Amino acid sequence: MVIEGDHDIEQQAGNQTFVSYSSRFAFPSEESGSSSTLFYSFNAGGIHFIMLGAYTAYNKSADQYVWLEKDLANFDRNVTPWLVATWHPPWYSTYVAHYREAECMRVEMEDILYKYGVDIVFNGHVHAYERSNRVYNYTLDPCGPVYITVGDGGNREKMAIAHADEPGNCPEPCTTPDKFMGGFCAFNFTSGPAAGKFCWDRQPEYSAYRESSFGHGILEVKNETHALWSWHRNQDFYGYAGDQIFIVRQPDSCPVIEFGRKLSIGYTKFELPSPALMMDVKHVDSGIVGVIGVNPVTLPPPNVGVVGVVGAPKMPVAGGVVGVVVPPAVL
Repeated sequence: MVIEGDHDIEQQAGNQTFVSYSSRFAFPSEESGSSSTLFYSFNAGGIHFIMLGAYTAYNKSADQYVWLEKDLANFDRNVTPWLVATWHPPWYSTYVAHYREAECMRVEMEDILYKYGVDIVFNGHVHAYERSNRVYNYTLDPCGPVYITVGDGGNREKMAIAHADEPGNCPEPCTTPDKFMGGFCAFNFTSGPAAGKFCWDRQPEYSAYRESSFGHGILEVKNETHALWSWHRNQDFYGYAGDQIFIVRQPDSCPVIEFGRKLSIGYTKFELPSPALMMDVKHVDSGIVGVIGVNPVTLPPPNVGVVGVVGAPKMPVAGGVVGVVVPPAVL
């Protein structure tokens, strides 16, 4: 499967774009409920793949975002335990080339990918290799995705070598927006080691490994919780990996709300029998649960009394399963 990049835009007469891209490949758009070849999803090898378009509208009112939210709410981790997302320009890249170019897309879409527990993100665009630690909003987060930029297959533009955190390499913010993606969202960082700056002054802590070499990668899903990622330099034999790591899912430590499944959260459980009851768990600590859009309440121990959410009807607690009806106003 493929996803569009900037070289596929190919603007033609009548302002048509992506004509060759959409004509030469087959896409499971209709099968995945998408109205476009620029974003779609499919299942393969225990993975639910989400293919996103960076060069089409991605804001929260756009068709792509509406489709994504529906797709994420309905995929079944019993069938595909792993959730992998792919699009062309990376959000987390420390190279000068295309530095923070896709920041507006990150601002619009990072929260929903984090909310539904995306495990791995694959990107290209930057002609080099880089793998992140688990990260969310530029901060190390054990429940965030691992971002892998593997745009080092090679082309006439050669390798990306310079890093934005090296002395004298930080680009001017006004030079970073992409003319096709539009918008400017890459402001100075407001917290962390780079607070008040546009670039870090050392390799960011979220950047685990980076190398300017032509190469390719292989993802092997071993089981529901372990996948082996191996990156190979093109000049090396397969017996040697330039970068290799087991990526481990921790569903008990990083619970996400899923349609039709029971999830252990603290010392109780939530069961959502219908997509209409989907909600965001914001905080669980010592029996306190918060739902975005409503006030937090204290949960009694399992099997004791009732539990309610402010603004929603109370339901009995039975067998450690809590049912919460969330009014449409907070969905």
